[in-house]
Amino acid sequence: ESFLASTDLPFKGCFMEEGKTYFGLGGSQDDMSTEISGNRERLWCVEEIPVIPCLRVEECDNRRKELGIETFQAGTDFPSKGCFIEGTNSFFGMEGTAEEMSTDDLPGSQKRLFCVATNGNPRTNTSSAVAVFSVATLVHVMVSTMMIYAFLH
Repeated sequence: ESFLASTDLPFKGCFMEEGKTYFGLGGSQDDMSTEISGNRERLWCVEEIPVIPCLRVEECDNRRKELGIETFQAGTDFPSKGCFIEGTNSFFGMEGTAEEMSTDDLPGSQKRLFCVATNGNPRTNTSSAVAVFSVATLVHVMVSTMMIYAFLH
């Protein structure tokens, strides 16, 4: 099974086509819940997974890998602090306070990228950066991606 998340997909939200799972980034909640046509099937999430801000570079890097985001940069020169995405790129602005790294009020097209909370702690044990996942991991990524989207919009 494979998984791809991108802003360049024909539909927003989670869907399956020819055995591959996709998550179209962007769009509204309505865009993500509309029925889709052809040989594509809308995928629905059945449970909520709590998310928390990624407060460390490693957490942010692991999370973007889980979501299939290829580009990552960390540094002190970003106006936003903490883990965020802009377009199809991910960033970690260093040297910010926990409050600065948690706010979802980011400039322009930047969106906060959240980590998955497990017993109150972020999930940081990512197995690899490849886009091929077991079915259990794929479902986890899809559900957490939907929750991140819900927090961002």
